[in-house]
Amino acid sequence: MQGVTGRCFEDCAESRPVTEWAGAVAGAAPYALDRENAARLWAVSEDLVHWPSTLRA
Repeated sequence: MQGVTGRCFEDCAESRPVTEWAGAVAGAAPYALDRENAARLWAVSEDLVHWPSTLRA
């Protein structure tokens, strides 16, 4: 697992993307795998905790 980031896992395996949730019991929604959403969430989280902008990557 070293060096593996930005992926969703369940039951010790990488989750498959799921586009239709009707009856789905496993998988990752597309929005959970979207890098732009992740970057936006990270920025909002930094703002909420007043993270200094000088420490941002």
